[in-house]
Amino acid sequence: MHPHRKHHEQMALALQNLISTRPGPKPVCAILNTMMGWSTEVFAKFHIPTVAFFTSGACSAAIERSTTTISGPKKMGPPKLGNQPPWVEEVEGVIALLINTCDDLESPFIRYLSDQIGKLVWGVGPLCPNSIGSQQQQAHFFTTMNFVPTTGSQMLPKTR
Repeated sequence: MHPHRKHHEQMALALQNLISTRPGPKPVCAILNTMMGWSTEVFAKFHIPTVAFFTSGACSAAIERSTTTISGPKKMGPPKLGNQPPWVEEVEGVIALLINTCDDLESPFIRYLSDQIGKLVWGVGPLCPNSIGSQQQQAHFFTTMNFVPTTGSQMLPKTR
């Protein structure tokens, strides 16, 4: 049993209550940090697609995935050599992955991950930490950056 299962169940009930009692339209999509994999089932009940967000780069995720030779038991912390990284199981129900990187920096790793897990993988960064510049400078940065998401070896058309 996962050490936080009881807490995840409590949070899942609260999330389900929030979504079911929320006035107006349901969310179009939920972007979840990979540590929030427990909530994927809740969003699925309401037919809300989910996307997993990795705060680390594509290289580290690709290396973790490439060292997997067998599906070992799910444990907390970094996987031992040969055991499946915990995030692999947690992203099974998502429609895509967002990774804090950009195609120009890590395209081989983005393509590798997409090919290995059979899902869209998009680089959406690099994201600036809050300590860089003022809020106005950060807002300007994010609105003027030209991010091009990747889908395996294909590029999606830019939309503006």
